[in-house]
Amino acid sequence: MYNSYQEEKLPALLSVIRGLNYILDDKMDEAVKIFNYGNTSFHLSGQAVISFIQAVLTFEPFRFGESQEKIDLAIKALTEDKDFAAKNDLYLCTFDPGIEYRVSIGLMLLLSALIGFCSESIVTSVKSVYKLRKAHGIFNKINKRHFESFTKGFQSTNNKDIDTVNEYVQTGTLLCTGLFTLLISLLPPKMITILSLLGYKGDRDMALNYMWKPALQRPSGFFAAVAFAALIQYYSGAVQLCSIYRVTPSEPDGWPVHRCFELLSKIRETHPDGPMWPLHEAKLLSMVKKQTEAIHVLNDLMAKPPPKLMQLEVLIVFEHALDCAFSHRYIDGAKSFMKLSSLNDSSAGLYSYFAAACFLQDVQAHANVEALMSASQLLEPLDKQLTDKTAPLDKYIRRKVRKLCERRASVGNQGGLAEYVGFSPLYELIYVWNGFRRMNLEELSQFDVDRVHPWQDEGDDICQALVKATLWRNLGKLDESKILLHKLCQVTKHVERWAIAFAHYEMAVVLFVIDSKSKNSLKECDSYLKAARDFGGDNEFESRLTIRVQLARHVVRQCLQEG
Repeated sequence: MYNSYQEEKLPALLSVIRGLNYILDDKMDEAVKIFNYGNTSFHLSGQAVISFIQAVLTFEPFRFGESQEKIDLAIKALTEDKDFAAKNDLYLCTFDPGIEYRVSIGLMLLLSALIGFCSESIVTSVKSVYKLRKAHGIFNKINKRHFESFTKGFQSTNNKDIDTVNEYVQTGTLLCTGLFTLLISLLPPKMITILSLLGYKGDRDMALNYMWKPALQRPSGFFAAVAFAALIQYYSGAVQLCSIYRVTPSEPDGWPVHRCFELLSKIRETHPDGPMWPLHEAKLLSMVKKQTEAIHVLNDLMAKPPPKLMQLEVLIVFEHALDCAFSHRYIDGAKSFMKLSSLNDSSAGLYSYFAAACFLQDVQAHANVEALMSASQLLEPLDKQLTDKTAPLDKYIRRKVRKLCERRASVGNQGGLAEYVGFSPLYELIYVWNGFRRMNLEELSQFDVDRVHPWQDEGDDICQALVKATLWRNLGKLDESKILLHKLCQVTKHVERWAIAFAHYEMAVVLFVIDSKSKNSLKECDSYLKAARDFGGDNEFESRLTIRVQLARHVVRQCLQEG
């Protein structure tokens, strides 16, 4: 039985692993052909991975349902094969019988949980937490038996096929263990509390350590490359959002700069054709305040034929749009945001609003009359277009556009909507994405935060004060920033509640930058972080604020313990 089992199952797994590596080189046709060639549980897993990638890169709701169905089918088939292998003591590698199926099941559970969190539904998110628990159980058992050998590095045998499966098991376990631990650490505080009562803790430092191991051990492998991509997503996303971080020689900006560039270089040697890796290079360049270089990399990418994985083009164009907006290339940014509207219908409202904001900023910076007309054309349909949308960003945009409609109605509906804008919408969006952290001093100095616009109201004043205080802090004007934020923190109720909540967070950042050594200063900093978290009310950017606060409090607590 053993020989016939290996003859049937081993080629299937090796073939699927080859297909997974094709994805990293954007050879999607070859990958899909491999995954659709057979109906083993491994092939079903490959099909589920493709479907998951398509779903999370587009955020199109119908794709989430399709992906979940494929994941469920794969889990059912993998479970049956796992039970059969364990019962009959059948091996495909040098570890436990059926372990390769357990790793695959754990991976599928992680993908399923991620889809649930993307849905922004409380019920689905709770189900996702349950799936994380199941994944934790799977990998906890594997780690108890093999963690010591896994972390020592990869041990080769004299059989290339067995080595490939060993690598799949080892790097897959390390990646998935790190990934679900990191996810738990980034959940909302209430969910983290519930999980901690059940014995599940999100140790972020441990999670990152787990994820770096496969990336450093086997940079040519699939899970190693995925681990690296996930790490860059974490550093360019969550970490870049937060302005409270530890500065060390190896992490001068709160993340391992040199290690990331070095590993990216190694992965690109193995996957030279994958557009994912130049995209990551552009992300890293932008994160070290080299946005002009990042834009050059992205321009080269965008000049080539679109990736076979069409959803990847959305990420490339979005990164280009952000970098252009952050570096005051407003028209280029607007064009990229408009291109995104044609690539991804599910976020068309956000892209149109962002494009309009870029055009408006060009009007203010260069008196571009044509840009004013373009902005109005983009803003006009948004109120009706977003009527049924419930996502926080969509609600924010709808509220802003309706305010413009009300202003225009008050003077007899004359002119375009863009003529009734108060404080810069682009500056607000740059704040929400924390674009300031990507900017060099020259780019920061180009901000015009003192201009008062004819239609500016109290809400605009509050948003302007928040942006101005943040800009001043990034320019080193800490005392001026602190005074302005103190005034903002006195406001208790306002329609722009998100800005007041973030003002408390910004006050914590200023206190940390001024003095991160004093216990009293750190305690005051933490009190403002808690106030930001608990501010309550209608805050359209609560999830982004929560991540910033969680990461910041993690650093502040570490400093308090060391002090």
